[in-house]
Amino acid sequence: MRYGNPSTAEALCALAALPSVEELVIAPLYPHYAQSSYETAVAFVLEELDRLKLRPLKLSLLPAFYDAPEYRSVLADHVQEHLPEHFDRLVVSMHGIPTSHLHKACRARNGHTSHCLDRREWHETSGEGDCYRLHSEATRHALAEDLSLPQRQVELVYQSRLGFHPWLQPYMSRRVGQFASEGVEHLVVVCPGFVCDCLETIQEIDDYYRGRFLSTGGKQFSYIPCLNSSPAFVSALSTLIDKTFADPSCRLSTPIPTKYQY
Repeated sequence: MRYGNPSTAEALCALAALPSVEELVIAPLYPHYAQSSYETAVAFVLEELDRLKLRPLKLSLLPAFYDAPEYRSVLADHVQEHLPEHFDRLVVSMHGIPTSHLHKACRARNGHTSHCLDRREWHETSGEGDCYRLHSEATRHALAEDLSLPQRQVELVYQSRLGFHPWLQPYMSRRVGQFASEGVEHLVVVCPGFVCDCLETIQEIDDYYRGRFLSTGGKQFSYIPCLNSSPAFVSALSTLIDKTFADPSCRLSTPIPTKYQY
């Protein structure tokens, strides 16, 4: 763990001590790419490898896997398993980021939840495929499609905003007080940007926003837990890591890309 035990350094030293280890896969447990999460996690591992003098190991990097069939399938199955038979709106709540972390073209129409998805080809041809907004919008769209739900019944919001600078919208803090007035009686929330439940999902969503929704006229609030250590997710992640080992394009180049040099 980056902020906990076992620490990144402890894990790296334990792996390096194994006589047969020549190559490592860095697998950030962030399905969606963001500068403040995925990118800094990779940079931290590389920094620790340098500090521990372990850089001679060959390194591969698991890409953001939000659109990998393995992840998409296990997420849809998990949500389907927990989805109530009757509900009004499924909210996909992603951790927010400042709009300054996005390419200027991706900051436009903030609050329109398919702006970047509608311009996916531009992202791919212009080298902006790692756009967090694109990844988030794609996950919302995929969930609606995979669950055979009308796109309008699945809504994307962003949570955990800090400070006063513009962040990605719609803000969960604002939308949660509007749902009941729109006729939403039973609200279901899932947080696919987190693979494990944590303060942002348990306390912020399932506690605080549950209370906000019910106190503003909502009738029922359902929170779908994260994938956590479910066997299906562990199996999917294992498959993704095996594919990373086998894919030469996942090898970290030398010198290390500038974005991972903090």
